[in-house]
Amino acid sequence: MKKVLFILPSRDFNDLLYLNTRQVLEDRGHEIINVSNEPGICSGASGTSIDCGVIESIDSSQIDALVLVGGYGIELLSEDPAVIQFVQNVFDQGKIIAAIELGPLLLAKADILGGRIATVLPKQEYVEKLKKSGARISSETVEVDGNIITATDEQSVQQFASAIANALEA
Repeated sequence: MKKVLFILPSRDFNDLLYLNTRQVLEDRGHEIINVSNEPGICSGASGTSIDCGVIESIDSSQIDALVLVGGYGIELLSEDPAVIQFVQNVFDQGKIIAAIELGPLLLAKADILGGRIATVLPKQEYVEKLKKSGARISSETVEVDGNIITATDEQSVQQFASAIANALEA
C-alpha cells in the first residue's frame, strides 16, 4: 500500500475530481492523506466536506504521490509559498505528482513543468500559463511524462486516477 497525499484548498475544490480519484486509489489499496494550507474542514464547490490536516505536518519523504485536483480554490494554494515549496520538494525527490483540471496551474507556478509534456483544462489562458512555465502542451486528455501526470477535466478523471494507480504500482 502506497501513501497518496491530496493537497486541497480550504474551499472550492472540484468535488467530483477529488471523490472519483480518491475512490479509484482506495479501491486499488492505497492510503489517502488529506491536507490543506489551512487546518480544518475543506469544502468542495458542490458541498463535500473533508477533514484536512495542515501541510506543514507532512514529511514529503513519507509519501509516494501528491495529487492536486482542480476547482477555483487552486488559486488559494498557488498563492501559498509553503505549498509551492512542498510541491518542489516532492518533485526534487522524484515522487509522483498528479494534477487535473486547474491543478496543473499550481505545477506551473512551482516551476516544475519545464520541458515536460503536460495538459490542463483547455482554456486559452490556462494553456498560456503552462506554456509560459516551459511546458510542452498536449491536446491529450491525460498526459504522463515521467513522474508527472496531468489531465484536463471531469471526463478524464477515471483515466487520470488509473494512471496514478498504475504509476504507484509500477
